[in-house]
Amino acid sequence: MKPNLRPSEQFKMMREEGGMMHVKTAFYHMQSNGQSERFFDILKQGIKTLEGEEKPSEETLNEILQAYRITPNNCLNSTTPAEVFLRKKTPLTVNTTMSDERITHATA
Repeated sequence: MKPNLRPSEQFKMMREEGGMMHVKTAFYHMQSNGQSERFFDILKQGIKTLEGEEKPSEETLNEILQAYRITPNNCLNSTTPAEVFLRKKTPLTVNTTMSDERITHATA
C-alpha cells in the first residue's frame, strides 16, 4: 500500500490489482450485512487454517472458495451456494491430493 493515498484509494487500487469486484450491500440492511459478514468470517478462518500467510496465494483462495461453494448451507435450505447459483444439482468435487488436516468444512 502507498502511504500517501486515502484508504478508499488504497482499497480501489488493491481491488484493481487483484481483479476483484466491489459488491455493496444496503446500508443498515441486517440480512444482507449478516450474510456478507458470515462469508468473510468463513474466508478468514479458511485462510488461517490453510496457510497462515499474510497475503494468501491464488491457489489458497481457490481451495477455500471451492470448499465454501460445495458445502450445504442451512440458510439456503441445505443446498450449496453453487447449486443456488447454477440452479441445478452439481457433482461434488474433492481435491484428493490434499492431506486430511487441510480439508475443512465451512458451515453456515
